[in-house]
Amino acid sequence: NTVLRLDPRHVDAYHGRGTVYEKKGQLESAIQDFTTCLVLDPNCLKASYSRAACRNRKGDLALAIEDYTYALERDKRDGTTPSTSYMSKDISKRRLAQGRLARIDVSGTPFTSELDSGLDTPGSVA
Repeated sequence: NTVLRLDPRHVDAYHGRGTVYEKKGQLESAIQDFTTCLVLDPNCLKASYSRAACRNRKGDLALAIEDYTYALERDKRDGTTPSTSYMSKDISKRRLAQGRLARIDVSGTPFTSELDSGLDTPGSVA
């Protein structure tokens, strides 16, 4: 907090504080700080991965997948896509699909989405 008072645009300070919030289970506060990181620096991949992990823990799976995809696409440009990110994205997609399989809309049609269409493998982004 001291660093942020001196420099309110310090991306690493927001990320550090967000990480502390995440470890304390204060996921909304963590997500806010990771979002601030991304507003200040859209290429801050660690903030995108961290926000995705928080959203995944909260059960906001579609948003977690968006964050993982955002980060993976940027990592891919650098040629350094971590395989753990693919696994995390796949876990989110599986959890999302399981929830959707349990829901039926009022017309009796199963709720489906393009997000349910298979799992990613290293080297591909759905």
